[in-house]
Amino acid sequence: MVQLLNLPLTDLHTADDTDISTIAANSNGLIIDFWTTKCTRCPAALDKLHSLTTNPLYSNYTILSIVCDSLDPAREILHSSKAVKWPNIRHLYTNIDSKEAAKKHYGFNQVPFYVVYEDGEVKEASNKVDFAALVAPKHEEEKKEDREFCMDEDF
Repeated sequence: MVQLLNLPLTDLHTADDTDISTIAANSNGLIIDFWTTKCTRCPAALDKLHSLTTNPLYSNYTILSIVCDSLDPAREILHSSKAVKWPNIRHLYTNIDSKEAAKKHYGFNQVPFYVVYEDGEVKEASNKVDFAALVAPKHEEEKKEDREFCMDEDF
């Protein structure tokens, strides 16, 4: 089982320093997106993650975007229009050394790369995550429980 790697982070909006463990301790679950400013697929991935933030099924997850190459260009991307892009995602920066540690720890060599952390463990670490599957079993289980406790009057 892969453990969550505690990376030092800087918040791109506030410039406050934090780390993954602090964020995880205050969250029910994390969806982490590692990306770079030179990645052509990364903005679309962030669009997808932002759409999850408006879906109540994902309300237990804190979604983090961690840029791992350039701090100032990342800030420019986030603030390139009048409104901040992807406002419901927490945007963070990690330095090159920490990026290399994350690549080694999670085994990735391309971005975007996702880590899903829940119930004290990394559930998934991959370039492709089926986000619907993260909530589908729980959602289906809730529906099943509702059916199990409904009594039919004709019974």
